[in-house]
This record gives sequence, C-alpha cells and structure tokens, in this order.
Amino acid sequence: MPLRPPHPILSPARLPEPLLALRLTPLFVLSLVLLSLSLAGCAGQAPRKDQPVLSGGSGTLGRADPGFLQWLERQSLLGAAPEAAVVVSGSEIGWRAPGSPPVPSLLLTEADMWLSVEPRLLLTGGKRSALEELAQPPVFEALRACGIRGVYLRAAAEAGAVWGYDRAATTTGNDITGHGFAEDVGTEEDFSRLAHTASKSRTLLASDLVPAATGLGPDFFLAARGVRDYPGLYCAIEIPRDLWGLLPPPEGEWRGVALDASQTSALVERGILPARLARDALVWAATGGWASTGEVRGADGTLRRWVYRFHQKPGRPVLNWNDPSATARRTLSASAIRQVGLRRLPLVGLEIAPLAGQEAGGATVSTAPLPEAARSLGREVRRYGGWTWMRDMLPFADLQDIMPDGPDFATSPVTTTTVEHALLTEDASALRDCIDSALESGLEFRRFVNTLPSADGIDYSLPQMMAAGHRPLSPGGLPGAVLQAHMVAGAHRRIGAWGEQAPFIGDVLYVNATTLSAIAAGFTPAQAAADENVVAIVRNHLFLAAFKAAQPGLFMLPADNLAGTLPLTWEHVALRPESWRKEQAARGAWSPMPPISGLAITRGGVPRAPAAYPPVVVQKGIEGSFVSGMARLASLRTATGVAQGIVVARPATRGEGSVALLTRLPGDRGHILTIANFAATPTTEHIRLERTWNLDAGTRGKDMLDETFTSMGTDMQIPMAARQCRVILLR
Repeated sequence: MPLRPPHPILSPARLPEPLLALRLTPLFVLSLVLLSLSLAGCAGQAPRKDQPVLSGGSGTLGRADPGFLQWLERQSLLGAAPEAAVVVSGSEIGWRAPGSPPVPSLLLTEADMWLSVEPRLLLTGGKRSALEELAQPPVFEALRACGIRGVYLRAAAEAGAVWGYDRAATTTGNDITGHGFAEDVGTEEDFSRLAHTASKSRTLLASDLVPAATGLGPDFFLAARGVRDYPGLYCAIEIPRDLWGLLPPPEGEWRGVALDASQTSALVERGILPARLARDALVWAATGGWASTGEVRGADGTLRRWVYRFHQKPGRPVLNWNDPSATARRTLSASAIRQVGLRRLPLVGLEIAPLAGQEAGGATVSTAPLPEAARSLGREVRRYGGWTWMRDMLPFADLQDIMPDGPDFATSPVTTTTVEHALLTEDASALRDCIDSALESGLEFRRFVNTLPSADGIDYSLPQMMAAGHRPLSPGGLPGAVLQAHMVAGAHRRIGAWGEQAPFIGDVLYVNATTLSAIAAGFTPAQAAADENVVAIVRNHLFLAAFKAAQPGLFMLPADNLAGTLPLTWEHVALRPESWRKEQAARGAWSPMPPISGLAITRGGVPRAPAAYPPVVVQKGIEGSFVSGMARLASLRTATGVAQGIVVARPATRGEGSVALLTRLPGDRGHILTIANFAATPTTEHIRLERTWNLDAGTRGKDMLDETFTSMGTDMQIPMAARQCRVILLR
C-alpha cells in the first residue's frame, strides 16, 4: 500500500510549513494573499444587538434591498466557495497527495495527545481575546509539560446567536454561520499570533469544518429570499400560499417553528412533504423534524414561507447534500480549503450525522448520503495533506462501512460513555460488549479518538449500540435499545444529591469529568469543593484518563479537565432558578492562568466555574496534581508507542467492574495488557494469556504505572485496588 510523501507541516525542521506543500510562485503567493483578504473580509462586523439587520426590506422597492443582499453574501458560507475553489481548481494542489487510503500513522507519531479547547469558555485578562489568552507562552509551556502536542479549537466560528434569532439557544457555538472567528473568540490576526506561539512550542493546531447543520445566518436568510442557488443549500421546500394555513402561526420572519404531527401529516397528504424519510428508520439518529419560517419577502418582491429540515432544534437547518446545485458540497469544500490550506491546520473535525437518511420513503434502511459525504470529505482533506476526525458517534456497522475509505479518525465507539458509565455505576459490562463488537467488526482502534467528558456532558443515547431492527449489540447480548434504557436507569440512581448540578436532560447527563469523578467518590456538591477531598477527585479523574490514554489512537483531553471545573448553579447564571437552562451547569468558564481579581465572566457572558484544581501553569510544578499525572500518561504513551498499537483480544475477567485489553505494540516493543477495576472495592484478576496471541511461558510483565507489580509466564494473578488501572508491558 503506497504511502503519501512526508507531510510538510509535521517535518520537525519545518514546523509549520503550508499543509498543501505548494511551490510558492509569485502568482500563487498573490492568489493566497488575495483569497485570505477576501475571506477575512467576508466575516465583516457582527450586527449589534440593537440593529434590525434581518429585515433588509425596502418600502419603495417592494422587495429585499439589493445592497443588503450583497452584504449578506459577503458574510455567507456559500459566498466564499468560488474564491476558495479558485485556489485549487486548475492547479497541481489537488494532485499532491493521494486521497485514499487513510494513513493515520504520521499524525499519531507527531501528535497523539491533544487538548480540545472551547474558546468561548476562556476567561481573558484585560482586552485580550480568547485566542490571545490561549497564545500566552506560559500556557503552551504548561501544555507541553503534560504531554499535549496539539490544540483543537472547538466551536470557534461565528454562530447564529450574533444574528439575534434566539440568543438563549446558542450556548455552545455549534450553530456555525460564518467562516470567520466569533467576535468573543478573536480575529484572524489573533489566530496568527496563536499559530506563531504554537509553532515555537512545536504544537499543532486544529479546528472544525462547517457542520452539516448550520445556524440561521446569512446563508439561510439568502435561501429563504430565493437568491440564485442558495435555496438548494438546505433541505427546504417552498410552501404554496394557499397552504400557509396548514403551517404553524409565524413568530416573525426568522424564528423557525417546528411542525407538529398533524401539520406534517397535512402537508404529506397534499404531496408537499415526503411521507417518511429513510432517517425515520434509524433508531440511533438524533432528534429533528420539519420547521417553518415566517413570511419572508424575497429578492423578487414575492412573499414566501418555507418548510425546512432541522437537526435537534429549529435553529439548526440541515444542509442538502443531494441537491443538484451542489451548494452543500461547495460550502464544505470551501471550509476544507480555508482550514487546511489557509490556516494550515493538519486536523479538521467533521459533524455530518445530520446528513444520514436524506432519502424519501422506501422500506430499506439507508444512511445515504452520509457515507458518500464522509468519504468525499475525507479524500479531499487528504489530497490537501490533512487528516479528518468524524466527531459524530455512529453504530459499529456504519463505521465498518465508512472507515476503510472515509475519515482518518472517528470518535471512539468503545470508550465513549461506556467508560464513564463504568466509573459511575461500577459495572463494565457495556464497555466489554463494545470492545467485543469493535473487534468483531474489524475496526482499527488506532483510528479512534478517545476523549473525556466535557461541557457537552455524557450522551446516553448510545448510537454505537443501536442498529436497524434493534439487533443485539453483541452475540448473546441485550438489544441496543434495552441495554441503553438499563444504563440510563443505572446512571439516574447514582446521581443522588447532585440534582440540578448534574442534570439529566433527555439522554444527556450534563457533567464533565471532574464532576463525574466527584460523584463516583461519593461526594456531595459541597464536599467536592472542599480542599481535603481534591486528592480523591484527582485519583478518580486520573484513573479515567489512564484507561483512555492506554488505548491506541488519538487521546483528546477537554480543556476544562485541566482546571478541574465543577458545576455552576442557577445563582451564577440567572436571576431566578426557573429562568436558567439546566444544561449550562457543566458549561462554566476557566482560565489557565492565575485568576485576575474581579474577573468572573467571559467576554461572551459565561460565568467562572468553581475549580477543584489550581491554574494549569501552577499545577505543572505540583507533585500529585492532575497535570503532573497527565505528564506520566504522556510518557507512557511515548515509551510504548501504544497510540499505533493493534488491539488483538479482550482477555476474560471475573469482576463485574473489571475489563482487560491486550494490545500489540508497533515494531518489537511487545504487548500492553491494560486492565482496569471500576469497582469501589479491591479485587484480584486471574488473566490467562493464550499462545495464539504470540505469548509464551517466558513472557515477563511489568506495570508501567505502578512498578510494584511484576510477573512471568502466561498465567497471572493481578491484585487490583479500587478504581485502579494497570498498564502492564509484556515481553
């Protein structure tokens, strides 16, 4: 299998060169400069809260103001596509590297441990932006000290909140509406300074592509006004005026209102909406539906109302990959060129699950066009010299279909939620089942991204366990939906006194890793904040991190883990307890630097979270801190090369809370036996190593984390303390 040529940005002597490995001719340099200026100009100034920018009407013209529409196009995602395509079209750029197959090894060698940062949650000093705060040299020194080799910027782009349609609904920034950075995150110049600091510390940067469900921003406004090919960007249908009575009463032009079952059925009966989508048969797919706009005056003066497909909430319209205008493809391609080419990011994240099942009717279960989109984007980014991380969680069967020629990495279906559930409930059975399913599916563990819980919480919808027809997760196992309900019930029982500080909303438990560690230790919220209990929280937290860090693939640490943030309460966020959104409990702000007196809120209005740990730049000098523990895990990954290992088996264990994995290390480094006891009581595990795993009676074992354990032979009695992870090197 031919490998692509060495990656220019990862060459130790040339970090960071352009990812596209271009010959910088004067003409091409000029084109890059012009494109950079034009795309940066597209961001423009976010409309002020008091600006009525969305109407764009003209009483004299009787139609949308042409000047306003031109201004919207300069802000739009699709509007940047032609200029972005010019950089690649007709040049040698798209031929510099093979689009297939995925080759994750180079990135795993250079940067296998990453920090995932939400800039909106960073407290900043003075007039610094979030990107400037992150760019301070002491921050990168601390990150390098704990083994971080890459920083992934999450939800950093302009989001729908700036357009004023529902500010309360856009707390996460996932509803992207522009290529530029959000106003409270920073500017392109701030990013350039961040990239310079990262380069000096030999740290890579990464971020997201435009998601398959955007926000209600310029592109949607232009689509609803019927401007050229913008309507093809979304799964949208113009509703004849004589059927407007079947739609929900409008709440203004742009506030999308979800259709109820009777309204949807009425439009189906009249042949406007499909009777069903293939997505309806996907038991793992996230919630969504059809929503309607208000009365929108178009570029031609005509009043229109539209029904469009949304993902999770009406503020996130879904892109239409199948439309003949190819506007969705062009938009995502422009995002790839901008992120991988102009910003020189070696890794970009994909959120494409909203595309699943965009086919009308049919009895056959289909995820189309998701697989096609995943493969197309994976190949395109590889041709530019980058890698892709599919952040969506998909069932094992779908991953088995997509990964051979699709994205380079995917969020681990093995360690996501199941490890957290094992820590919370002392039951590792779901984790063992997921390991077995991944092995049976032939999936490469080294192409997984293992991450700890963050402000997004722990998702108990468990799509990896679902399949069409509720097939069992594994031979002899429970059907996915039954197992999911059992796990949710078990998690509810363990939350106890935490109440609204660990809210369960729908299928999501809104806690981060620090809070989960405190709950598992048996602490109440008040006890978790006490200094004398920090040691126990750090112990559980590092146990969770150790098990995931001992797996092949990328290790992604959410930044709030470094600060040990604890939940917000309604007093931090709202004037009255009934007026705050409970999912904000885990979404508090933090700072890697010592706190500035009086600084209690971010530029975007996020309050400071209580923190169990000292600032990151202080922790690196404290023995026993979370940061020093992460440094040990980084050393283990480097010494063993486990990031590129191959999981060959799950040895049998006895305890309900126990699990073991055997990983063959690259080269002649031997094997790693990772064994964890998620129970709150000690146990002894009897592990038999089979000869078929290329191990024999002469095998010697040594715990890389706790050197008190050594053994010889293939029959091992392994004492396990409560919530202990052993990483045993076998040779």
